[in-house]
Amino acid sequence: MIDNAWIRQGLRLTGRLADVGRSTERAVSSLHLGEHFYGCAIYAEDRAHPAELAVIHQTSEKTSADHLEFVAQNLTRRRILKAGTSVGTAMDNNESGIYPSQMAAHDCLNIVSATPNGRFVMQLAFDKGAAPDIDSPEKLLHIDGLQFSVFETVRALMQDYRDDLADKMDLLPPVQPNGVLLFTDISGYKKIIEAEGEAVAFKTSDRLRDSAIAIAEKFGGKLIREEGDGLWTGFSQFDERAVQAAKEIQGAYEAIRSRDISEAVKGSRLRTAVATGYMETALSGEVFKPHIKYNSMAFIAARMMADAAPRDHDFIALSPQAAQVLTGFDEGKLVSHSVPSTFSPEMLEVAL
Repeated sequence: MIDNAWIRQGLRLTGRLADVGRSTERAVSSLHLGEHFYGCAIYAEDRAHPAELAVIHQTSEKTSADHLEFVAQNLTRRRILKAGTSVGTAMDNNESGIYPSQMAAHDCLNIVSATPNGRFVMQLAFDKGAAPDIDSPEKLLHIDGLQFSVFETVRALMQDYRDDLADKMDLLPPVQPNGVLLFTDISGYKKIIEAEGEAVAFKTSDRLRDSAIAIAEKFGGKLIREEGDGLWTGFSQFDERAVQAAKEIQGAYEAIRSRDISEAVKGSRLRTAVATGYMETALSGEVFKPHIKYNSMAFIAARMMADAAPRDHDFIALSPQAAQVLTGFDEGKLVSHSVPSTFSPEMLEVAL
């Protein structure tokens, strides 16, 4: 049975977050920021997690498509590591101002403030070099709307959750990935369904699934989740095994194609991406979408690689983050590609 007190706690937090969102939106709308504005966020310190920041994000009509998706799916309510971010730098300096983002190719107007329960930053993100020089940016925190200002709503939030803000805002996995994820899907799957029907399409994806599971297990991995023709497998070691498994899965699909008489199947390709991510939490249903599918960047890596230059061949995309931590594979076989992503403008293709 679900604890009613837990439900009330969740509703109260949702209400507080909504108040912060509304007050922030009102403050930002007063600026008429124009086409160079991406979106904004509130980053709050948590005494129980001094190395981390709780995050509440807002977006605008001008927010780029990939940034919008990243924010909506990954950063609406969560926590991040403080170190290595423009927000962390602003807090260390204890000074508001324009800071270059250390996560993406844009600049941030970071407005530092403090409540009795800790500091917070209101961040406005802009195109690189386009952040406006706003006189007294701290005034934005005190613009009154229908109810309260940004400062007042954040103060109420931090008062309610002064000892466990980050825990309550992110009841899901920790910040640091604990494994490697491998995502595969069939490019041209819809064409197979349209040309040959669902029976042929399902037979093709079932064959791929059986091969992928066997290959993943061979390299110490396991199937985490299926999404139609998309498959997620996870590996607990940060080494070459995920890349080796990806290559063998590509070979398995090539064999499936070569045995098929359908032109639609023969014309399909396999997109594969390797990225860091989370393992055990993927088994708990709704946790998967925000903390596996988007945090890992594996799905985005495959999609962005395809959007940047539609492939007429199978490919394996490797996120830059994964390339930095994986060991044992041949880095000389990586080819860099620019992709239309705010948060990861580069993807690496593993030469087959």
